[in-house]
Amino acid sequence: MGISSLCPAAAIAAGGAARPTMPPAVVGQMRGYVFTRFIFARPQTDLAADCPHGLSMSLRDAFIAQLPPEDRPRAEQIKGFGPVGSMMLATDHPENGLKLGEPMEALAHLSDVEREARIKWRRDPNRHTICNNPEDYKGVGFQTIEHSGNGSGLDLDGTTDGAATATTCAHKKFIGLDGTAGVDNQFWRAVGCIAVYRPSGLDWDSSIRTGDWAVLMEVSMPRGGGPDGDVDVNFYSSKDSVSLDASGKVEPGLSLQYIDDPDLIAHTMAGSRMGS
Repeated sequence: MGISSLCPAAAIAAGGAARPTMPPAVVGQMRGYVFTRFIFARPQTDLAADCPHGLSMSLRDAFIAQLPPEDRPRAEQIKGFGPVGSMMLATDHPENGLKLGEPMEALAHLSDVEREARIKWRRDPNRHTICNNPEDYKGVGFQTIEHSGNGSGLDLDGTTDGAATATTCAHKKFIGLDGTAGVDNQFWRAVGCIAVYRPSGLDWDSSIRTGDWAVLMEVSMPRGGGPDGDVDVNFYSSKDSVSLDASGKVEPGLSLQYIDDPDLIAHTMAGSRMGS
């Protein structure tokens, strides 16, 4: 996947903290950013060649298909990344009937402690949901891309044939749209037959602007120093939604809090250490 655009954030603070006035984005050798665009590597390839058996049913549509008939019309009205997720996580099993989660507006009026407790409850691995217990739900004929034809991406493992390495399993490769062999894009292979991930699918940027989700990025010098250009990078799920200016663009200089949950924090690096 690729990032087209980032917006400087005034600060990134832990989600459990109060909301004081935040310091500027640059704290020593650290900078904070909020994603304003989020674009998956989804090439303009032939749908019939990628998915000869047709598209996979979306998780939303599969969920609705398992609801009692009387609940389906109401569920069909639920659209958007956040509301659909809330609907699924609020329902213990679709065959038991539809239960709707709180709208974003309701969560916004909770205190920090109440909202954090609600988020943890929704993500509790002991709750029976379609996300926690997928084996208990009817199959939806999931399709994946099986060919070794055209795809977009990079050669990530240094092999042209996809043979197993010390850090990767054996896998099929794609041929780049420019004819480059050995392209790795297993994400596209897994989701390329899902309608929302196709080039004409969901506009992920709009779901950021509507407040359904936001991702924060923190870039800092590595502890103990390192070669010029080396940086540590952290990604966070934002507790707050972005704010828009009068023209509908994400405002710069936002102060946003991240959700202090290890499952929602990713660490990586950039620079010479990536090859070590």
